[in-house]
Amino acid sequence: MKFAVSIYKNKELETLIDSIDCAVLMIPHLSYVYDESFNVSEAITLCKKKGVDIIIAINRVFLERELDALERAIEKYRDYKILVSDVGALQIAKELGITSNIIYDPDTLICNKMELGLYDSYGFEAIAMSNEITLDSVIESYKETNAPAFYQVFGRKLMFYSKRKLADIYKQYSGYEFGKENLSLVEYMRDYHTPMFHNDEGFFVYRQYHLSLLKHMNELSFLKYAYIETLTIDAETSLKVVNIFKNTANIEESQQKLDELGLAIEDGFTYRDTAYIKEKTV
Repeated sequence: MKFAVSIYKNKELETLIDSIDCAVLMIPHLSYVYDESFNVSEAITLCKKKGVDIIIAINRVFLERELDALERAIEKYRDYKILVSDVGALQIAKELGITSNIIYDPDTLICNKMELGLYDSYGFEAIAMSNEITLDSVIESYKETNAPAFYQVFGRKLMFYSKRKLADIYKQYSGYEFGKENLSLVEYMRDYHTPMFHNDEGFFVYRQYHLSLLKHMNELSFLKYAYIETLTIDAETSLKVVNIFKNTANIEESQQKLDELGLAIEDGFTYRDTAYIKEKTV
């Protein structure tokens, strides 16, 4: 198992570089959420110097008019592992003959062993199942198909994604002014804040809690990549989280250290399936 950790800033990488196996580099304008100041060339150079594997995140959704730019991006980074979500990216990778470098994470798409087996037949480097089905189902699916697994074990999960620039539209019609840092939404009839991000490529809302599968890391020893998402966590805290997850010899001790960080952690869908409740009719 390799620990793959999301990287948004160069300073963040410098802090984490000696503790991670793989750096998932969030590329400006190609990833969901990114930092405009991120110097990707410097990050790649540092990873190579330290012997850290590089995963390039080209994981946003692309419109038809953007496919030429997408192909150029995949061609540019073809020698590295590439994390993608868009089916168009899969087709381009196939045409370029680099499907074996692709890590396919379509968020909530792959929810059972039949779907997992289908995508495994394409020969990807690794495949991510949804975090919105029970962990038992995930473990069973991976073990029955023997598919190479990329799976999120910690961090925020994407809850809503729109290509529409909803924040800009809200600004225009509300008259409010705000930037792009430390934004959140509060839903009607709810009392918690959900982190919100907007950029040139879209509008994103993440869950209000951090998912943690620390208690199950020994059961997940078959993972090829255990993904740790650091979004909304500072670099020093991210480093502590990574080192905690790497200590699977004493899960109870590791769990205590994680609890001491005071992060908002919930089980999410780890133990229960999504419940669909029909609206009452009058």
